[in-house]
Amino acid sequence: MFLVACNNGEKTSNPEQSLSPTNTNEFYTVQLRVKVGQASVFAQPNRRAEVIYTLVEGDTVTAVGRSDADELGTIFYAVEIGDMPGWVAETQVEPQSDPEGLIVIPRVAFDATTTNRDPNAPPTPAIGVVARPYGADAPIYAAPDSTSEIIRMAGTTETLEVVFVTNYTFETRYFGVRLVEGFGWIDERDFQVLGDIQTLTPVTIGTPVPTQSEAQPSSFPPTPTVAPTNSSAATSTRSTLMPTTIARAATNTPSSVFQPTQTLTPTIVGIQPIDPPPLTLTLPNGWESEHVQVPISSAFDNDSLNLSLYEGPLTNAERGYIWVLWRFDVLLDETGELSLWPNALLYLRSFLFRGCNIGVYPDQRREYAIGDRIGTGTIYSAVGCGPDAPDVAGWLITLSVGDENYLFYIGISPAENVSLARDEMQAILNSIRFETSS
Repeated sequence: MFLVACNNGEKTSNPEQSLSPTNTNEFYTVQLRVKVGQASVFAQPNRRAEVIYTLVEGDTVTAVGRSDADELGTIFYAVEIGDMPGWVAETQVEPQSDPEGLIVIPRVAFDATTTNRDPNAPPTPAIGVVARPYGADAPIYAAPDSTSEIIRMAGTTETLEVVFVTNYTFETRYFGVRLVEGFGWIDERDFQVLGDIQTLTPVTIGTPVPTQSEAQPSSFPPTPTVAPTNSSAATSTRSTLMPTTIARAATNTPSSVFQPTQTLTPTIVGIQPIDPPPLTLTLPNGWESEHVQVPISSAFDNDSLNLSLYEGPLTNAERGYIWVLWRFDVLLDETGELSLWPNALLYLRSFLFRGCNIGVYPDQRREYAIGDRIGTGTIYSAVGCGPDAPDVAGWLITLSVGDENYLFYIGISPAENVSLARDEMQAILNSIRFETSS
């Protein structure tokens, strides 16, 4: 199916040959190696599509194309399992050569609703920087402020031309976009921005910025805030002696981010209730919390993890979750230095969401506000965890306060409501205050 759509049904007789993307005489393919325990092959480039095959770690398959990014920013590779076509998420595999040469097969080709595209939507720019919403109900504001007037919601298949970028505010930054209606502003947490952001005209919050309603720039006054403390660095007081195999793996990892491949095995027997972490927060009505110590076993650790779970209903989604891991031993990064980042990825994949299809973007790290502090993190998604487990999307934050190390995993279910319910979850995070030893 992919070959017919992209290359008139002709496939190269040597699929392992590396070809230039501009070579139209032969079909460009890329070998993919599975880098997780299990990787699902879907019937369509969609996490909720039928799973037609399951690959295991170390398997290799041939990619004959790739999709554009979905609402969570994930690209799927078009693969062939024998004579059967399928799709595998980019987060599950490691390309053995440059995947940029693969033909892009738009996901809208599999969407029955694509014929319902808004005829009033602006045309897709041929060049430059563009933005696409991660999902439905992505707002376009009249000013670079989420409390300002909403001009309208972006269409799920809409592509916007981006011309301005603001500095980071306390929580995010905004992009100025051209509209048929005039001009608007979008929050980067709601949109995937494609292209070279460095080419955009910078706008500093607190100076005049363009708005939709005025042809001339108007003043956007800054909001006074207390400068937050940047607390993302790991504290050395929680270090641990790591086996040489772990340190060697960190040193030899070719990518810029060390992604542990070890597996943690939670032991159900032996879970004990514990006191809450040294912090306070304000929970909405109907929310509950639980604090436990979970024994774990792995190739390098036979200890336990402190886990706190805060869970409850949301106005704009079914459930919200905040998982907090704290007072744990810190792993080493690719430079051999103590870092919370390897812990964050390891516990995401092998502890909290083991067995799920996980999307995580370690190369897109940014700062997140949590209480009066600033941590470092990225967005993630965990879907296909089982028939009774909800699909979750959100963001994770690494943070050290005093001699305590924290990992916060914020989750929203269903996953497609992450943009709608994000502010509710951020309000809880804003209420957090950390207790530090004097």
